[in-house]
Amino acid sequence: MEDFVETKFCYDPNWEKREPPFHLAIDPRFFQIAQFPSFSFPDTFVFNSLENFTQSSQCILDFYIYEKQFSQDITFLLDVIFPYVQDSRFSRIATVLSSILTKINEYHLNLISQFTQLMAESSSTYIASIVHYLTGNKILLNLHQDYFSKLNSLNPLDTAFSAAESTHFSKELDGRPLIMIIHSPIRWFSVIIDFCQKFANTLPTNDPLASNILQYGSIVSEFLVDTDSIPKLEQVAKSFIKEPFPIVQTGRSLIRIGHAYKQCRKATTERTIILFSDVFVYAQPKGNVLLAPAFYWLNNFNVSDSSNEKKFCS
Repeated sequence: MEDFVETKFCYDPNWEKREPPFHLAIDPRFFQIAQFPSFSFPDTFVFNSLENFTQSSQCILDFYIYEKQFSQDITFLLDVIFPYVQDSRFSRIATVLSSILTKINEYHLNLISQFTQLMAESSSTYIASIVHYLTGNKILLNLHQDYFSKLNSLNPLDTAFSAAESTHFSKELDGRPLIMIIHSPIRWFSVIIDFCQKFANTLPTNDPLASNILQYGSIVSEFLVDTDSIPKLEQVAKSFIKEPFPIVQTGRSLIRIGHAYKQCRKATTERTIILFSDVFVYAQPKGNVLLAPAFYWLNNFNVSDSSNEKKFCS
């Protein structure tokens, strides 16, 4: 608050001669903007953009505030936390995550810059321009998904690091555990989905913007499903001595793992069957590994009803 007072204090030498009510020496907007985390003088333009207040503009402002806090957290990870762990037993966290986090932060800073510019212009179309810019940025989704894959490789090291060092950074992080900051690029998916739904609800159903933002929300949801599937796919991939095909693929999900028995001459042998969203696999279990896998793409399957009404695949 001191910066606001020192910079924006407007002294009126004739104030003693004036009759009340007196004008405030400080623009009320600077008091208001000081209440927002991550905001500073240049951000007072948000009040200009909200002069004609709507629910849509409130959604934009909420997301803008979130983005600024998100970028501050990532910057803190890169500039403070990662150098701190560089020579410790947690150094692998910085080694694995630094590069991808730097790219993510660059894109988010650019997103904030674009939002700032469009909101500062305060034109009648600034909301539409913001939505079009956000929904046109697909690279950011890929970066967040790549981050999840790298983060998953660190489990449970990230959890141990948070438990050991969160107290050291409690003041800077307002008491939040480190794991919350480290996992924030993953939670970003859920924030975007929530924003898309709330923003669309502020618009008429026939508004093209509503359709555009809901479609983007659906794309993000698919990314989130893929992200949740990656650890399961990686676990299955580790079961094979040699993968029959690249198992960890974007868009693929694991549906179920089961067991069956194969009758061969007079012997019956067990098989592990694995159903993915696009391919069916069976293999011979031996200990904790799978041998001699065979696989069939589901688009080559036909499902039919036999005469005895039992369903089978061919």
